[in-house]
Amino acid sequence: MTDKMHQHAAHKGFTLVEVLIAMSILATVVVSLMVMMGTQARTLSEIEAKTFAGIVAENVLAETMASNRPIEIKVSQGEEELVGREWSWVQTVSRNDELPFLEVSVEVTRSGQSQVMAKRIAIRQEEGGRANVLPR
Repeated sequence: MTDKMHQHAAHKGFTLVEVLIAMSILATVVVSLMVMMGTQARTLSEIEAKTFAGIVAENVLAETMASNRPIEIKVSQGEEELVGREWSWVQTVSRNDELPFLEVSVEVTRSGQSQVMAKRIAIRQEEGGRANVLPR
């Protein structure tokens, strides 16, 4: 009877190979989840930055379009702060040769960087009038 008890007791646990295989599968799953979480965090950060850059572009564009002064054909630039971050913008006003409209475009980057995070375009009649904002 003791032989039967020893045989029965020997089959109750996992072998070392089974434990190592289970641990390697678990490690692979954990590493995959960590990589996925890191990618999601970077993507969220980029979406947030593009949203804030779009707000800066729309604010600059709104100030220009709401002005009672005539819009000059020129390129101007400036800096804005939003949510504790510095943003650089470049505004370009150009004339449409075929129609009596001015095109006003604003491109926004993070200060010190060159990648355009947001661009907004509006058109306005040369002599005033209402603006039509075209997001890009």
